Amino acid sequence: MNNNLYDLTNPQKSIWETEQFYKGMSIENITGCAIISQKVNFDSLKEAINLLVKKNESFRLKFILKDGIVKQYVDFYKEFDIETVLVSSDNDVKNLERQMCDTPFETLENFLFNFKMFKFKDGHGGFILNIHHLISDAWTMGLVVNEVIDFYNSIINNIEISNELNPSYIEYIESENEYLNSNKFEKDKLFWNEMFSTIPEIATIPTFVSDNKISRNSKRKQFTIPKETISLINDFCKKNKASIFNFFMGVFSLYLSRVSGLNEFVIGTPILNRSNFKEKQTTGMFISTIPFKISIDNDKTFENFITNISRNFLQIYRHQKYPYQYLLEDLRKTDNTIPSLYKFAVSYQNARNNKQSSSIPYETRWVSNSNIADDINIHLYDINDTGNVTVAYDYLADKYSIDDICYLHTRILHIINQIIGNNNIHLKNIEIVTPEERHKILYKFNNTKSSYPRYKTITQIFENQVEINPNKPAIIFDSSQLTYEELNQKSNQLARYMQEIGVKSHDKVVILADKSIDMYISIIAILKLGAMYVPVDTEYPKERIELIIDDCKPKLLIVDNKYQSMVQGKNICTIPFNNLEKYENTNIENSITARRRGIYNIYIRFYRKT
Repeated sequence: MNNNLYDLTNPQKSIWETEQFYKGMSIENITGCAIISQKVNFDSLKEAINLLVKKNESFRLKFILKDGIVKQYVDFYKEFDIETVLVSSDNDVKNLERQMCDTPFETLENFLFNFKMFKFKDGHGGFILNIHHLISDAWTMGLVVNEVIDFYNSIINNIEISNELNPSYIEYIESENEYLNSNKFEKDKLFWNEMFSTIPEIATIPTFVSDNKISRNSKRKQFTIPKETISLINDFCKKNKASIFNFFMGVFSLYLSRVSGLNEFVIGTPILNRSNFKEKQTTGMFISTIPFKISIDNDKTFENFITNISRNFLQIYRHQKYPYQYLLEDLRKTDNTIPSLYKFAVSYQNARNNKQSSSIPYETRWVSNSNIADDINIHLYDINDTGNVTVAYDYLADKYSIDDICYLHTRILHIINQIIGNNNIHLKNIEIVTPEERHKILYKFNNTKSSYPRYKTITQIFENQVEINPNKPAIIFDSSQLTYEELNQKSNQLARYMQEIGVKSHDKVVILADKSIDMYISIIAILKLGAMYVPVDTEYPKERIELIIDDCKPKLLIVDNKYQSMVQGKNICTIPFNNLEKYENTNIENSITARRRGIYNIYIRFYRKT
C-alpha cells in the first residue's frame, strides 16, 4: 500500500454520496465495449490492457475509511490476468456486458475496474470494461479505449512504447485543494447562491405512479436522428451561434415546460470539468453536474430562446467548478427538505473523445446502467463518427413505460421539425402534440357516446369503480395521490363524522377551500350522505361569503384552515382533516335515488352595467 492518503475530489464526493445512498446497487458503474473487426492476438491485447493500468494511476486508486472519513491512495502496479470468454454471437457479448454492468463493486480496499476479453469463432473479438464512477467518467472511457487500441497496435507491430507514466490524477486532487482555498471558490459560491436565491419547482414528465412506490431500476430506449436532420440543425446552430447541445437543451426544455406546466425549472447536465489540455489527457473522475436554470418566455422566438441558453451556459462555465453538492448544502441551511433541484438530466457527447493514432478497425458502444438516480436521463452522442446522433433515454422502469418514451421522442421530433421549418417561430406557436395524436384526440377519444347507468347515483358508480380498480390511482394532486380504495375509505370516514354531527340527506354543506385532495374527499363524502355541497370561491369578499352562508343555512362548513377567520358558526370542519381514523371506512347506505337527488348549489355573482 502507498502511504500517501488523499481526500476525495469534489466530483468523487458526489459519487461517493450517491454510492452510499444506493448501497448495494450498480448505480455508479460505467461499462463500455470495444469490438475489433479483424483477427485479434489476445495475448497482445491482454498486454495492452495491463500497460494501460500501469501507466494510468487512476486505475490503481483504492479507497479506505480513516477515522470515519473516506480517503484514497494509489496502489502499486502488479500484472493481472484477464479472462477470455468465447462467444458465438453479438447477443452473447451483450449478455456479458449486462452481467458485468449489473455487478456492484465493493468500494473499500478493492480495485474498482474489471476487464474481460471476448473471442468469436473466426478469431475477431475485443474487450469489455466495467469501471466505477469514483475512478472514471465518460471522457475517461473514451481515453481508455483509444489508448488500449494504440498500445495493442504498437505491440503487434513491434513499435516501441514509452515507459513514461500518463498525467496523474493526483495533480488534479492537489489543484482541487487549491481551488477550495481560493478567492475563485468564494466568487463561484456567491454566483450560484445568488442564482438560486429563489428555488424553482422541480419539473418532471407526469406519470400516474407515485414516487414512493418505485424502485431505481431503469431501462434504455434508443433512437437515431438521421444525418440529414442533424445537418439542418447544424445550419440553424451556425446561424444563431449556438452549439447543437444548446439546441437540444432548448427543445427538451420546451417540452418539459409544456408537460409540467412550469416556465421556470432546472435541468441537470454533466460538464467535462477539465480546464486544460493536460487534464483532458488524464484518466479519472472529473465530470460534475450543474443545475441549469431554464426560464421560458413563450412570447419569444426559439432563436431568442437558444441565444439566451447559449449566453447563460457561457456564464455558468466560468463558475462550473463550484460543486453541485456544495450548492445543495448551502440551500439546505434555509430549507433542509430540498432533496435535489431536478429529476431530469440531458448530456451530450460529440464523437470519440480522442482519436486513436493506429489503423486498427474497431467500434465502441456504451452499456446503459440498470439503475438511475433521476427520473429520466437523456444522452445524445455519436461515438463512432457516423454523422447520425443517437438519443438514448434512460428512464425509471416502474414510473414510465416504453410507450411513454416513444411518445416523448415522437413529440421531440415534431418540435424539431417545426423549428427547422420556420426559424422565426415563437415558442407559443410550437405544438408538442403531433398531427397523429391530434386526430386521435379529436376523432377517437372525443367519440364518447356510451350508455350511462341512469338509475345509479354518482357515489354508486364511484364505489363500483373502487371494486374494479381498488389499487389504481384515483386522484393525483401535486406530489400526492390516492388510489380508488384509499379515496373511498377516507371519504367514508369523513361521511361518518358528518353523520355524527347531524348531516343527512338534502342538507347543504359549504366548502370554502383551495383545490386539494382533501377538497375532493369532502365532495365524495357529502354525496355519500345524499347531501348537497355548496362551493364558495375563496376570493369572494368576506361580506359575500357571509351572505351565501346566511342564505343557504348549511348544516356544516368545511373550511381550509387558513380561511377559518372568514366564517363563524358551530359546525366548522377544517382542512386538513384530523382524527378521522377512529371512524369506520366502510361504505354508507342511503335511500336517495338518482332521479330524486340534487348534488350541489352554486351561487352566481351578477354584475350590473353602469
